[in-house]
Parts: sequence; structure tokens; C-alpha cells
Amino acid sequence: MVYLGLELLLVTKNAYKQQMIVSFDLAVESFGEIGLPDSINDNSNGNGLGAYGGKLCVTSFNGYDDYEVWVMNEYGVADAWVKLYVFSDSSGYLDPYGFTSNNMLLFRTILNDHIDFDDLGVGKFESFMIRDGGGPDEIKIVRYVDSLVWVAPAKHGVR
Repeated sequence: MVYLGLELLLVTKNAYKQQMIVSFDLAVESFGEIGLPDSINDNSNGNGLGAYGGKLCVTSFNGYDDYEVWVMNEYGVADAWVKLYVFSDSSGYLDPYGFTSNNMLLFRTILNDHIDFDDLGVGKFESFMIRDGGGPDEIKIVRYVDSLVWVAPAKHGVR
């Protein structure tokens, strides 16, 4: 699930097996649907939802060797999807997580337990070893969002 502005978003399928993004507008408490590009509905075996440069983004695995990165240039307009980037995974061992605030693709290389950052075609690539006695399924990456809300520490002895 992705939080973008005042909406919560999630990718799902409708009764016709078409994939779409279901949105929930927090301001007016209503649901909406956002269509995905046709090639995602025709060929996709898995999608990741996120944000790229402040815009809605979908990372889609086509079921063969390629991941596609799609960005919606105008929010809520189905025809505004643009294929930003395609990267190949002939090994079958890449697991994309999303994008950093600097628009670098963050993914895990399952075969060698690395977290990798790729600047999508610019040639900047960084890789970090993450294995520390645990298996690859124990890795959890969460998005950090600054907040002005103070969370008070728990008082000892109080439940």
C-alpha cells in the first residue's frame, strides 16, 4: 500500500481480472479506481506500487526477463502512464522494493543477499551486503516518513 498526498493506494484485480489501482481519498472518504497500462494487464506477473519523483509509479515484472518502470505524469488520468525504464533480470534473482527519495531504484539481489541501488541508466550503481546470519526472507524494508507528531515513550509498569 502506498500513501500519496491524501490518498491510500493498492493494486488489485477487478471481476474481469484486469489489474487496477484502488485509491481511498482520506479527505472525502471515498474509493476510486485508476487503470494501469494495457501491457501490464496483458503480461504482468507481479507489480509494485510506489512513488517516483513525487508521481505515482508501478514496477511490473513481465513474466519473462524484464521489469518495466511506469510513471503516471498526471495523477488519475489513465492515458498519462509513461514507460520510464526497462531493466533485464535474466537471472531471475532480482526483487525490486521501490525508489529512494533521490529516485534511485532499490532492489534486493536474492542470489547473493545484497541490497542494490541503481540510478536508472545514469551509470551510478551501489551494492551493500546485508546477510547477518538470517535468511533473505527475514529482510524487511519500510519507508520512513518524517512526522511532527510526538510519540511518547511507554511508562514502565503501565500497560
